[in-house]
Amino acid sequence: YSVRQMAAGNLVDYSSSSCDSADEEEHVSSCKKICINSVAPCVPLVGSITPADKERLPLPDAILNMFQAEEEPRGNHGDHGGRVRSFPHMRGNWPSFVHVPFSLEEHDLASCIVSYHQSLCTLLLPHGVGTLHMADPLRVHISLSRTLPIRHHWIEPLVCSLKNCIGGHKRFIVSFSGPEVYCNDEKTRSFIGLKVSKGHNKLCALVRDVDECFSKFGLQPFYKDPVFHISVCWCLGDILSMKSESLQTAIEEEWRTVTSEHKIDQSDCYEIIDIGYKTGNKLFTLTLS
Repeated sequence: YSVRQMAAGNLVDYSSSSCDSADEEEHVSSCKKICINSVAPCVPLVGSITPADKERLPLPDAILNMFQAEEEPRGNHGDHGGRVRSFPHMRGNWPSFVHVPFSLEEHDLASCIVSYHQSLCTLLLPHGVGTLHMADPLRVHISLSRTLPIRHHWIEPLVCSLKNCIGGHKRFIVSFSGPEVYCNDEKTRSFIGLKVSKGHNKLCALVRDVDECFSKFGLQPFYKDPVFHISVCWCLGDILSMKSESLQTAIEEEWRTVTSEHKIDQSDCYEIIDIGYKTGNKLFTLTLS
């Protein structure tokens, strides 16, 4: 062979070797496909989206309902003596009101109120009045605002506002003229209370300042013509609608009898030194100057 023939032969050999390599690669590739298809089903790659993934999973009820109002359970109010809320309970709302605390024990009126309550139970029974409850001697008060729901984050700024408004008021005295029958706005509860006589104007001045503080938070003001009193007894229902002149006279006469027996002078005066602000289970005391 000549050199040219040897070179051509080498070229042919090289070309034949390249084709064999390509055929071999194609054979291997086809074998891989056959092996994959015959051994295992097609598995989606990690991170790929399938049609099933496009359907959103439903949110749990706990998340869907976390900001909805909680309705007040209906039917059984036995835990509250049959009392019904003035407004529905909502998570995050705190029932709040401003008042003048008045301790019956501190003013030696507790035993007198106990006797009066016992007498009223007998007196009101023929009039169809249900169970008459005596007020807690430690929680008797003169209301200076309605009981209203407020948000928890309002408590601190509202207390500061009340301190600024009420801080300028001085201590004063009150006296009580005698018993009256009252009923709440919803006509679900009635009260027998002692009406304030002396100190009415001072209480009105406090109410004006409390209303001003409440207005900053969009809260409802107190009654236009308030009748200040301390409630000493209460019962379910509206006994104000069934109250007759004879019943009112009997209630007043019974009070005079009881106070005489306990040597209580109805013209006695009591000093008011504190204003209370109750919100939920918190109680703030604002001392008068």
